Amino acid sequence: MSNYTVGTMVRLNGSFRTIYGALDDPATVTFEMQVPSGTITTYTYGVDNELVRESEGNYYVDWTTAEEGTYTYRFSSVGTVTAANEGTFTVPSSPFV
Repeated sequence: MSNYTVGTMVRLNGSFRTIYGALDDPATVTFEMQVPSGTITTYTYGVDNELVRESEGNYYVDWTTAEEGTYTYRFSSVGTVTAANEGTFTVPSSPFV
């Protein structure tokens, strides 16, 4: 698990592959972030500019940390590729913020 400081922009990546291992774009891609206070934010590709398609099958969100604690995120998809990628990172307390 990675550690970042409050105010850091973190690039979070999600990739989607067919059952044969080839990168492919799903019909729908969704990103969800749960911040330490419990709030969940959801972005959908094609609706929300924050969820970006970098190349075929590869997506990212740039998230700026605003509070200390554990952040949990998930990229998920449905359609030609149905999959999910999850991850966490931590923002430790700081005497400066």
